[in-house]
Amino acid sequence: MDFRDHQMQTIVGHDILKTLVQRFVQNDALPQALLFQGPPGIGKKSFAVATAKYINCKGEAGSGACSCSSCSRISRGVYLDVTILAPEGAARVIKIEKIRELQDSAFLTPIEARKKCYLIFDAERMSVSAANSLLKILEEPPRHLLIILTTTHPHEMLPTIRSRCMTFRFSTLPTEKIRNWLREIHNADQTVSEVASILSEGRLGLALEIAKGDFIKRRQELIKELDIFDQHGFAAVFRTAQNVRDLSPSLSAALDDLMIWYRDLLVDKLAADAPGLLMNEDQKEEIRRRSSVLTVNGLYEAFCSLMEKQYLGQRIMIEPLPMMVTLMDLGAALKKQ
Repeated sequence: MDFRDHQMQTIVGHDILKTLVQRFVQNDALPQALLFQGPPGIGKKSFAVATAKYINCKGEAGSGACSCSSCSRISRGVYLDVTILAPEGAARVIKIEKIRELQDSAFLTPIEARKKCYLIFDAERMSVSAANSLLKILEEPPRHLLIILTTTHPHEMLPTIRSRCMTFRFSTLPTEKIRNWLREIHNADQTVSEVASILSEGRLGLALEIAKGDFIKRRQELIKELDIFDQHGFAAVFRTAQNVRDLSPSLSAALDDLMIWYRDLLVDKLAADAPGLLMNEDQKEEIRRRSSVLTVNGLYEAFCSLMEKQYLGQRIMIEPLPMMVTLMDLGAALKKQ
């Protein structure tokens, strides 16, 4: 299900936040600026769209299968009173031109909606000028306007923008709830739903991406590439860097895959007999085989090195240079006794 298709009843979890929105709307007391913050894949975008639908629904508000004209057009992205802004271009920023367009139309009354809604995704990616321009609207927003901002990194936003919004903090979901949801709603098999629910770390969107994507196959290829790197060392660094990066949808995802794998190797080395600690539980034997020839110090240094490299996933860099640097540091760390 695409994030645009969700309604309040189809959102899994976040029950307290759903109740808050519903009561605010019922009492005509919804704040005019909301900030949805939480880790990626937690459901912020889906919840933002569901909120816009709940406010403007012409049928049974919040119904899981509402097909009224407002809800269906919001799903299709053709509802004139609901606008979505998101980072774009190679720099992945929200430019001031987009916020100026918002400024120009914000004070015009809605065409048919109860509230005109602007959904600004990844709001921390606004340019400085765009953020300052948005601040002017937030200082005195018209009564008919609702602005919802979503962010993974609230500390990267202007404090003055955060202070003018009511913050909704999205928490991770229990592994069991995600596992059941994958099996019952998306018909994922037992192994895939188990792996996806654990690796998602409570993030529904990420769990679905893992379950419906080729994560299992990608992980097997990653293990093979790391085998080649172990055998040939720095002579294979260019080949391994390119292939590991190509296996994943983004540099950030590739770094995450590596960190999860080496985290499990370290966990196995430190607490081999403790149940339920491995994220790649279905690869227990392979993890045991690999960790047995490495030292605790080496794995610890490798894991710390990967954690330090996570910022590379948020930067625009010439690839495969970032992955080559990552693997070179990783190789050096694993040699430590």
